[in-house]
Amino acid sequence: MRNSQPKHLVQPSYIREILHAATSPEMISLAGGLPATSSFPTERMREAVSVILDDPTALQYSTTEGEPELRRWIAESLNSESLNTESSTPTHTDINQILITNGAQQAMDLVARTLLKAGDKVVVEAPAYPGALQVFNLARANIIPVDQESAGPNLKQLEAAFRQQPKLFYAMPDFHNPTGCCWSVSVRREVISLAKKYQVTIIEDAPYRALRYSGETLPSLYQLSPEGVFHIGSFSKVAAPGLRLGYLCADSKVGESAISDITVVKQTTDLHSSTFCQRLLLACLQEPFHTEHLLMVRQDYRHRRDTLAKALTDQLGDQVSFAMPEGGMFLWLGVNNIDSDLIAARALDNNIAIVPGSVFYPGHHSKKTNKIRLNFSHATPALLTEGIKRLAGVIKGF
Repeated sequence: MRNSQPKHLVQPSYIREILHAATSPEMISLAGGLPATSSFPTERMREAVSVILDDPTALQYSTTEGEPELRRWIAESLNSESLNTESSTPTHTDINQILITNGAQQAMDLVARTLLKAGDKVVVEAPAYPGALQVFNLARANIIPVDQESAGPNLKQLEAAFRQQPKLFYAMPDFHNPTGCCWSVSVRREVISLAKKYQVTIIEDAPYRALRYSGETLPSLYQLSPEGVFHIGSFSKVAAPGLRLGYLCADSKVGESAISDITVVKQTTDLHSSTFCQRLLLACLQEPFHTEHLLMVRQDYRHRRDTLAKALTDQLGDQVSFAMPEGGMFLWLGVNNIDSDLIAARALDNNIAIVPGSVFYPGHHSKKTNKIRLNFSHATPALLTEGIKRLAGVIKGF
């Protein structure tokens, strides 16, 4: 039987492909959005495993919604954050609004599978996270890009896109992938206002929200408007991506029994997320360990970010430009008058892996760009410095 999905809808990820190419011992990779392996709470997990296995139900089938204790922790965490964030409205999330997923990627896919029909319009910021573009392409959505500016999406373009009656707006307001942009409070409020005016549901993808290194924590879109937002979170960046755990949070007013409908779709996909991994994650979320671990990760990544920025300034000076990200894992580099696709190809020949900016635009809107996404969370400070030295040699060779 032939696959009913046209091949052009499910093209492989450039980033996943380049990570495979970057496995050579000589290669320094600044390409993927990988956390530092040294940040994984391995000792905590090792201690927790035997305790978890004392209860054999940890290896048994479980509910599709996820472990109640984990869902309760997420709901309480969201409520606590809303109380401690200026300019936000207190939320009253309960566990029935939480669905545990196999990473944030599955949460996105489940929303698209449940809500979208072929031809439905989805608005995205451009550049955009390629994994989201893959999801919407697979759903056969009509993707409408709007330009991202320093404080968030271009609001005039966004309103024009909303007038086309899209089903969804996909947004990453905190430490955007790939640009590192963090939306201002005023932009967040204006986006919420426009979404309400034109009755557009927002998917808020927030995998990096906990990774803030400077500046004040800003209200999430979910905190500003719980009834109009699907909020997606991930534990891949703050615990370990190999656990493959994320979550979807939705207020019942987003749509009639939204979480219930999406849960049925998840049932047909994988029955449920790993019970064992959920309990292992819970052991890492206990206090005071979780707070101490998160502080350590933030300090480490801040140092790596600063190391990368210094190396770029020292090696390339005014040949490049960038805004210092306040959090996340990425720095969005502009190179004067050189196509980043050419830079990326030549960089691989010099054992340095990077991702050109063209990868982050929807297929039929793709364009040549001088932008490069650099990851600073995975390579050690020494390798970051050496990697930028190699990249500088490539750029100066043009």
